[in-house]
Amino acid sequence: MIKTYKIILKGKVQGVGLRKYLHKIATKQNICGYVENLDNGTVLMIAKSDEENLHTLIKLASKGSILAKVVCITVSEVNEEIKCNEFIIKY
Repeated sequence: MIKTYKIILKGKVQGVGLRKYLHKIATKQNICGYVENLDNGTVLMIAKSDEENLHTLIKLASKGSILAKVVCITVSEVNEEIKCNEFIIKY
């Protein structure tokens, strides 16, 4: 079943290659959506795919990239229809 999740990562998550790391995972897992840094120091990800791929993404996101230190990850399901065909990094 295709789902869309809003994922917020907190900790040392900006300026450490986390968005590029998440982009690589999402692309490999056939997940569409986007990832972006927010002004409050967190990273926001909107991800759409089947549940198995999303759970893999969440598991790897919680570990973070080599320099990142994810201390909190919040996941919520998005009920509105999101149209996308690739995963991008927003700047």
